[in-house]
Formats: sequence, structure tokens, C-alpha cells
Amino acid sequence: MTVTGEGRLTEGVLHFWCLPRNRERSERLCETGALLLSQAERARLKAIKSADRARQFVLGRVLLRRALAYHLDCDPGQLRFSEQSSGKLSLTWPEEYFFDFSLSHSGSDFLVAVARARGVGVDIEELHRAVQVLKIARSVFPPAEHEQFDGQDDGEAAEAALSLWSLKESVAKAIGGTIWQSIGKAVMSVERGSLTWLAPPPEGEQADWTLLLGAFREDHRFAAALWHPASYAKGWRWELHCLDEQTRDREELQITPMAGL
Repeated sequence: MTVTGEGRLTEGVLHFWCLPRNRERSERLCETGALLLSQAERARLKAIKSADRARQFVLGRVLLRRALAYHLDCDPGQLRFSEQSSGKLSLTWPEEYFFDFSLSHSGSDFLVAVARARGVGVDIEELHRAVQVLKIARSVFPPAEHEQFDGQDDGEAAEAALSLWSLKESVAKAIGGTIWQSIGKAVMSVERGSLTWLAPPPEGEQADWTLLLGAFREDHRFAAALWHPASYAKGWRWELHCLDEQTRDREELQITPMAGL
């Protein structure tokens, strides 16, 4: 079977997908979406003991399946996935596709990113984690990054650390790695709305990367990374889709382009 989605995923457009915030709508998606799961996913769901974690698993897969099915113009139940040791998902059906994708969740919120690029990574982090992330950053982030939070008041330091963490996570996902692998390799400075690589990127050249940073809804830090040929670096734009309801893009997702957009 030939699967096409060319008309729904053009070059230079980064698509984001989220779930409705309305609890009743999310519950309906969870109930009906379980029917979309593969046999392997249902076995995994059955093994999850926590009701909250089971719900998160179903909602994440429902969002991902429906988002990708839209771009592929196919039935979401047809899709099949494999999972790398890092947790990054890839499609095993269809065998050939022309994009990359990434899924992130934090608390009760989820965000999927899809684009025609070699690698796509997205990360959302609840803002209340900033203090915890700052403690980690002071212990494991490269010394070259420490001046971004050393000497600042606690609030500014925690915000800077959370931004760096989210960017590192998105870069790691774009290349199929983990945050712990990218901590010392994706070395960056984020100041006054601009980003500077303090070391060569973990893959490719600086011109091969587009990085975004901002806010998802009112209570999450957001970052996205696109790894692509340098020729793609100009003219990227983004669109936000929300399952089963219309969105007000600029209210749900506020983005500051950091590099390549």
C-alpha cells in the first residue's frame, strides 16, 4: 500500500499537536482512543499498574497516532511503532515516510512535533520543576554554561537552567539520544532571546539546526529542535493543531526563535 501525505506536510513547516485541556474531552479521547492501540501497545498498557500512568500512555499514543495519520492520510489504527533504547519512537508501518516526529509529556500535558527534517525533537517541562533542574544543572552542566545561572537571583537562575535543560532534551530527541547523553555535547548560551553554540553541535554543523524556545500554555517551558540540511534553515514557520477543537495558536504556544528560524 502506498501512503502519502505530501499535501499535509510541506517543507519548512513545523507542526505541533496537543490535546484539549477540557477534562471531559480528554477522557473521551482516552476511552475511544484505546481502540486504536496495537496488540503490543495493549499488552504494555495492561502491564501498567498505575491508573494515572496508564491514562498518560493511552493519551500520548492517541495524540501521536492521530497526528501522524493526518499527515500520512491513513487510518491511525494502521500505524505501527518501534522504540529505541533512548525512548525515541519510529514507524515500522509505513516502512517509508518523509518526516520525523517527537512526543513529549509533562504532568497532564502532551505535545507532538512533526516536520520534514532529518531529526525532530520537542520537550515540555512544568515550570515548577525549575528549582529542581537548577540543582542538577549546577552539578552536571558543563562549566561554560554555568555563568548563565551563577550570580543571578534564584528565580532567574532556575529559569535559565530550565531553558537550557529543555533545549538539550529537544536536541537529544532529534538525534535519537537521551538528555544525559546531550548534557555535555549540546553546549549553549541563551541570553536576551538569542542562542550561541559554545561547542560544535552533537551532529552536523550549526547551520543544520533550527532551535525554538518558549512557553506552552501558561505553565510549561517549551523547546523544539530541527536537524536538517543547511538549505532548510530559512523560512521555517509553525502551526498548532489541537485534537477535536480549534486552537488559538498564539495563546497556547508562544515561541521565541533561537537559531535558524
